[in-house]
Amino acid sequence: MNIVDGLDAIWTQILDILSLFILPDWGALIALLPIFIFLGVVGPLITILMLGTLVYQARTPRVKVAFEEEGPRHAEIGPGGEPIFPVGLPYCRRHDLVYPSGAVRCERGKEDLAVICPMCGV
Repeated sequence: MNIVDGLDAIWTQILDILSLFILPDWGALIALLPIFIFLGVVGPLITILMLGTLVYQARTPRVKVAFEEEGPRHAEIGPGGEPIFPVGLPYCRRHDLVYPSGAVRCERGKEDLAVICPMCGV
């Protein structure tokens, strides 16, 4: 075996490899056509849909939380003129004030606060 035969073998291998790309097996490529259509058409459509949803979600205004002020507030007045105290929150009967949960004494009169039991209403 001489140099010419070695180069000829290398050249033959290069041509065999290139023939796969230059002269493809059209039957196999036609069999792969649904995959190419999916990757070329459906894939980008799904990507655009997902990006559009992401942009919409990012630009949508968010709900702002309104915090109540700490401290007492006046109780609602019922139809007969008597105050309506919410169940489970401390309140002062004398001043008709409703306090946030955890308060113990009225800020105006310094008397103990009352609470209506949420279970029995007493």
